[in-house]
Amino acid sequence: KPVAPTISVDPRHDVYVRNEQVTLQCSTSYYHYKDKKYSFYKGQSEIQGKQPSQSLDIVVSDISTYSNAVSYTCTVWQWVSKREIESLPSEAVSLRLVGKEAIFFMGV
Repeated sequence: KPVAPTISVDPRHDVYVRNEQVTLQCSTSYYHYKDKKYSFYKGQSEIQGKQPSQSLDIVVSDISTYSNAVSYTCTVWQWVSKREIESLPSEAVSLRLVGKEAIFFMGV
């Protein structure tokens, strides 16, 4: 049974500003083979499919409201007995977004 990987974000903050760059990292200790591939998702939409890199640089964007949260997940693909099997999705990491005006107004 495929095991879910873990997703993390670097740098880790309580809130993020529009157009800030972060790195998503997908890791697992379950899959021991070298030919793993990783997929990343923003909400339900795939933003990177089946690539060998377990990290992905993204720009935090798409803010449509004063304050919003965007969730990211990842999966791991592994060849098992001549079949490419996708893991369960990771638990989501949620990035809370605020505009620069909001940060200034809140005195942060």
